[in-house]
Amino acid sequence: VDKTNTVNKNSLISSLKKWNLLIAVLFAGQAAAILVMSKSVTLPVVAHFLAPDTLASQGAGHTVMALAVRRLFDVNLAYLVAAFLLISAGFHAIIATRERSHYEADLKRGVNGLRWLEYGLTAGIMLATIGLLNGIYDASTLVAIFMLVVLLHLLGYFGETNSVTMKAKAHSFIGLLVAGAGVWVAIAIYLKSAVIYGTGLSHYVYWIDGVIFTITLGLALNTLKVFRANGKWADYLYGERIFMALSFVAKTALAWLIFAGFLR
Repeated sequence: VDKTNTVNKNSLISSLKKWNLLIAVLFAGQAAAILVMSKSVTLPVVAHFLAPDTLASQGAGHTVMALAVRRLFDVNLAYLVAAFLLISAGFHAIIATRERSHYEADLKRGVNGLRWLEYGLTAGIMLATIGLLNGIYDASTLVAIFMLVVLLHLLGYFGETNSVTMKAKAHSFIGLLVAGAGVWVAIAIYLKSAVIYGTGLSHYVYWIDGVIFTITLGLALNTLKVFRANGKWADYLYGERIFMALSFVAKTALAWLIFAGFLR
């Protein structure tokens, strides 16, 4: 029975090559389609800083500092979408080819470092893009969002390694949740402010926030199941296939919601 299970597991691992190649092609194709079909839409990235308020200083008789804003540069929304799609395509292609033996060996010992690296980069770009759509234009905040997302996935990788104890896995998961919550709280503050103090946002932004937040919760739940390795998740490949499916759905949904709402 053990020999049969081993053969089936090895066969399933080998079949993931086809899935990774297919996902790579689909992501690359979507990136090309977005770039070809999209109109040019740019969003500003700014720096906030303190500067003397001339009028207030004259009235007060001393220097009064006020918050000032400087536009640093603009980013093309289609390029951001294409970036996370192409990075994902590149990783899946590398996993299926050059790094296939390393990837399959890692799966057999219940870890996938390449997945956490790819997620850190692509999810960082995705959440920063969502932040921009919600009105987060400040460069330092966008950098903080990106770095929190990278940290989140580093904690995921640490918690997944077999060398750590269950207590360490639990601590990693808590840290992962805190980092992720920090990102979504920042987005929620801007979303709520736009609704309460402004005229609200495009309904596409609400859809983007809701869909990606829901899938993020699904990824977090799957991570917890993988860490605990209970039930169906005792088979590491079961959790790996869920990661692949949720990641594909998240990136595809975000890309085309952005296209439908802003780029067509």
